[in-house]
Amino acid sequence: MNKKAFVSLLAGCGLLAVASVAGARTLGGFAGRGISWSDNSCFYEAWGSTTNNCTGSGRYWRTFTPIDNSGNRSVTVNAYGASSSNNVGCAAFGLSEDDTTYWGGTYVYLPSFGSNQRINVGSAYVPGYGFLFVDCVVNYGGRINSIQWSP
Repeated sequence: MNKKAFVSLLAGCGLLAVASVAGARTLGGFAGRGISWSDNSCFYEAWGSTTNNCTGSGRYWRTFTPIDNSGNRSVTVNAYGASSSNNVGCAAFGLSEDDTTYWGGTYVYLPSFGSNQRINVGSAYVPGYGFLFVDCVVNYGGRINSIQWSP
């Protein structure tokens, strides 16, 4: 293989690696966990989604999302609730690296019931070296299918 072909091959591999990283902005619902350790047993997995199987008040669920740099990050959650009794509401938070300052945090709930719906959670600012997480309150029977966020 000549030098020009080898350099072209390396450049192509580099572009492929960057493209695959840029597309990695969706997580399945089971990527999170209950905020309280006692709530972990309430969430069960099916095909990558997570459903609250505990009756009573809503259970809190959280996931962290990788980001590349500081800035505003918009978040959308795909969720399901058969009725308002099975509602799901989510909020996005940006946190400083020392965990002392946060941005965002307004809960937004399912726009309708009986089918999978997108919850436009809005955005949260993430500072340099900070991190983004998504919290959801999931009523009995409510399901989180996936989480999408801007890079």
